Amino acid sequence: MLSADKQSRTSFLASLSGCRGALIVMGMFSALINVLYLTGSFYMLQVYDRVIPSRSVQTLIALSVLAGVLYAGQAALDFFRSRILLRISRSFDERLKPPRVRAHRTPAANGRRRDGHTAAARS
Repeated sequence: MLSADKQSRTSFLASLSGCRGALIVMGMFSALINVLYLTGSFYMLQVYDRVIPSRSVQTLIALSVLAGVLYAGQAALDFFRSRILLRISRSFDERLKPPRVRAHRTPAANGRRRDGHTAAARS
């Protein structure tokens, strides 16, 4: 039992180390997204400190455009981060699966399609 636990831990760590570079990049993406979450707070701070006292419509427009661009950038980073994390999780799952499960999940396993029907019985 102890040997099986060591083996599973070793395979887990090996799979995790294979994704290390991508996980570090995802950590940086997450840090940048967390900084971009402050956009609304900084926007309101600037409106109250600059726009209201000076009644400058140009400053309000410039700040609004900047905030919009930052929100769009945050949305794009969040979208790409979720797509990359999905690929990392699939890769991690494939590395941890036992070979028997991996062979069963392939579409062409034993001449069967994913829905369980054979290719010959398709007519």
